[in-house]
Amino acid sequence: MEDGAFYGQPHSEPVEQGETDARLGVGGRRFGTTARKVDGGYVVNGRKFFVSLAGCAPYYATPAIRLGDEPWIERTLYLQVPKDASGVSFPGEWDPMGMRATVSRDMVLEDLFVPDAAEVLPPGLFGAMYNAFPHLVLSFSATFLGLMQAAWDAALACLTGRMPGAPAPHTEIAAKGHAIAEMLFAIESARALYYRAISAAEVNPPPEAVQRARAAHVTVQRAVVTVTQEAIRVCGGRTFLRRYPLERYARDARAAALMRQWTEEIATQQAWEAALGLDAQGAAAGASATSVGCQKDGAALPPMNLTPRVDIVASPQEQQPRPVYCEPALDLCHLAASLPVRPRRWRTPQHNSVIHLPQRDRIGQICDNTCSMLIARFSILPAIVLSFISAIVALAAPAQESAPVQLRIEVYGFAGFHVLTNRTSVAASGGRYSIATDLDTRGIASVFVDLNSHSEVRGRLTHDAVHPDAYLGDVHRNGSDRHYRIDYHADGTVASDQTPPSAALRSSGAVEQIKGTVDQLTAFFILERQLAQHGSCGLVVPVFDGLSRYNLRFTDARAETLSPAGPQNFAGPTVACNISREDIAGFPANQDANGGTYKRGKIWYARIAGGDQMVPVRMEFDTEYGIVEGYLAELRVRGVDLRFID
Repeated sequence: MEDGAFYGQPHSEPVEQGETDARLGVGGRRFGTTARKVDGGYVVNGRKFFVSLAGCAPYYATPAIRLGDEPWIERTLYLQVPKDASGVSFPGEWDPMGMRATVSRDMVLEDLFVPDAAEVLPPGLFGAMYNAFPHLVLSFSATFLGLMQAAWDAALACLTGRMPGAPAPHTEIAAKGHAIAEMLFAIESARALYYRAISAAEVNPPPEAVQRARAAHVTVQRAVVTVTQEAIRVCGGRTFLRRYPLERYARDARAAALMRQWTEEIATQQAWEAALGLDAQGAAAGASATSVGCQKDGAALPPMNLTPRVDIVASPQEQQPRPVYCEPALDLCHLAASLPVRPRRWRTPQHNSVIHLPQRDRIGQICDNTCSMLIARFSILPAIVLSFISAIVALAAPAQESAPVQLRIEVYGFAGFHVLTNRTSVAASGGRYSIATDLDTRGIASVFVDLNSHSEVRGRLTHDAVHPDAYLGDVHRNGSDRHYRIDYHADGTVASDQTPPSAALRSSGAVEQIKGTVDQLTAFFILERQLAQHGSCGLVVPVFDGLSRYNLRFTDARAETLSPAGPQNFAGPTVACNISREDIAGFPANQDANGGTYKRGKIWYARIAGGDQMVPVRMEFDTEYGIVEGYLAELRVRGVDLRFID
């Protein structure tokens, strides 16, 4: 983005009668683009149409299917294609009725070599996400909501003489007022339904949420046509001229009902079939070979049972039971062994964006004892979640003796996905302190890893020191449980116990190295006490979290006045601390008790609860899998409930 690079997304492809057995149906579009695996990458062939930004975008992210005999979903690819690559062309003219500014010509890929490093997503993830996230299509609705608003604004400007070239003021306002009100009602009704529908967006949503999304989408499709046509009618004949924007709005509005995966016809058919509980298999039998009904387009009906069905969407060897978006059917674990042994990095040729793809043993760790989801090789999001846990578990400690504090922090990872919720309760009084933290995966991350964690510590306070007595940690991940207990003795020695046990921690060298350490909750508590008392972050804390041994090095960062960002509405002055993690050799490296790691980060603290109490309001951690961000969402203290995320 900073260097001006952006992507087109050539998804759509022609579908001709008699050729549907050579097309993959995902998300309402057919993908006949093939990728033949060769040394170092793929040879790609295919033709796309309706390719917005054709010939303009520096890069294109295109779906393709790798040739092979494996289940189709494992072979779906999402590949980066540079505009000027050999084998890429943009033939034809762009002469549509509406949406002319998109310049959506054809895109031909002919014997195009795409290196392995240009996989935008791990193999299989693209197809699985389209099947599992039907709300994705509502991004089209947002565009046409904006078009309705533009038509409304233009109509008001026209009638009140504020539009250049329009008569001022319009002499028939009273006669046209009723139509203006009806336009307003249509816009606000569509917007209200859309906001309600999109607020329920999640992976594998319940049937009622999908029905509401269909209703919102079709409501917008219909309302945008009505509003844009009415805007021309009430403003009069001159707005039919091309010099005014209203005629363009009316032409563009007609495209709303044509957007796959939910054209108005498809979404309407799916809605009544789902409402009546019709069997999707039977419906498929009555459809034509070129039907674009939900049975073939990946946006399947909420199933009446959990039996996978067979769809004719690919070659004969691909005609296998196909999971629909709310049926987790494929086994993640048996695919882990097919990952490359070394981590793979994707970097654009001219820019510095990097995505790390996971190691094979990392996947094996994540999917221990779990065979539940239809996603293959998708450890980026769970790894982000796991990487952030050790950093966030103690970010709510009051610095002095004070009233109990409760915080909720929401965490966002790869591509802005909501991945984690942290709830922390902290109390410090009478020379004692206690911290308890609960973590749960959220949103799309919960598809890839079912994780919840509870950690707590209690200890003693003196004027200038913090002494933990006992730490307990329980982590449940994909059906597997881990337990940690650490006891701290007066002489500085530390006794630990893990389930399952770790042989590496039984050596005399390990026992000596964990002497004088504290848990990760207490480490941040110490930082916040020092920050409140002395205004400085400069500190090194030796940490043992029940499995790994590392030092947390805190340094001062530049004080900043924050503005609202992301989902958070907090604004105000803050004190910032940089954090770096230094792993100690001889312990399980890059893997803390909760299963993840970070190397560096930054936390912004503010005094928003009164007194000297320092509260983390925003945080950012640089993990092996990308930047992860946390935002204070809610703070409860002394009977006051402050909310920073709606």
